Amino acid sequence: TTTPLPTLPPVVKMKLTGKSNIAVQGSPQAWCDDADNIVSFRTAVATISGRPVAAVAATCRAQSGGRRLEQSDEPSEIQSEQPGRRLQGGTVNLDYTIEVEIQQSQAATVGQNLITTMKAVTPVQLQTAVVEALTQIAPAKAAVTTFTVASVETEARAALVDPTTDSEVGEVNEVGEVAVLPPPPSPTPSPSPSPTSPPSPSPTSRPSPSPSPVPAPVPTPSPAPSPAPVPASSPAPVPAPSPSPTPTATEVESESGSMQSCRVLAMTAIIGYVFLKL
Repeated sequence: TTTPLPTLPPVVKMKLTGKSNIAVQGSPQAWCDDADNIVSFRTAVATISGRPVAAVAATCRAQSGGRRLEQSDEPSEIQSEQPGRRLQGGTVNLDYTIEVEIQQSQAATVGQNLITTMKAVTPVQLQTAVVEALTQIAPAKAAVTTFTVASVETEARAALVDPTTDSEVGEVNEVGEVAVLPPPPSPTPSPSPSPTSPPSPSPTSRPSPSPSPVPAPVPTPSPAPSPAPVPASSPAPVPAPSPSPTPTATEVESESGSMQSCRVLAMTAIIGYVFLKL
């Protein structure tokens, strides 16, 4: 599957950043804390870039370092007859951002013009614009405020931001080339860590007892093998009695004659026995 090339949304926010160093007379922190100075600087950048003041944001940071006293030949406010001392100035760093909402098709033209204009600004030009803005905002303060724009720098690229997600989706450089950034990878959910059981306290070490003698194992008699089952013998079949043969007529007559002879002999013997007893 072919992955489609990333594209810009129909409307994008263009952000161009830069910075400037300004040498001030007196306390740098006090200069940053004065709202009139910050508004004057924002107005000067907006006038030069051709954008409204609401499109410019500025952050002022006093350069680290303590204030030093400077010997002056002029009399001090307290002792007018004696030479006094006054606070020596310092430096403040101003970071600015110009943010405009434009159509996607205008990114190359607007970006190139904005970058070219701001990169051409000189310190003298920026200082003049700041003084004019401060004169309109606070004329009395502009007459006594002393500062000098030492440097001004502008990035050579402007970021293109998606207004719906406020994430950077591309950029445009000073020659009008627009680059589209690939979308960020979707986050992979990390597996939830398994609960770790608290470590059990280690037992206090004690001297181990001497091992007791282990009795010799008693041999276990193996069971006698069970006899193999003898299959039960089936009873021998009993022969059925054969039927006696039916006697014939001759055999019946012979048997009856024999029986009569036996009877005669028996009677003769009985009679003879009786005579002998008499």
